[in-house]
Amino acid sequence: MKSLLPILEVSGPAGEMFDVELDKDRITIGRFAAFNDIGLEPDPQQLVTRRAHCVIEREADMWWVYDNGSVNRTFIRREQQVEAVNGRAVIRDGDAIRILGMLY
Repeated sequence: MKSLLPILEVSGPAGEMFDVELDKDRITIGRFAAFNDIGLEPDPQQLVTRRAHCVIEREADMWWVYDNGSVNRTFIRREQQVEAVNGRAVIRDGDAIRILGMLY
């Protein structure tokens, strides 16, 4: 049976893909899984903040992404536009949250 909860589709730094059900009102994303709900390991260049690089939160009937003051920032891609998250940004269906995880 398909979940009625919203799904966050994650593409990790090593190319792995997995889904995360947004079953809590607050989800942290950072480098280490031990400190966050979603860990983006491996990160050999240490571009993702260890603890809460960004946070996904539900407020009323909307979902928001908050940048937690990370050095490499958090970005949101909506349609063909990519913008840095300054403080917080609303998340809409089809948006992509981008966190720099590896430089080539």
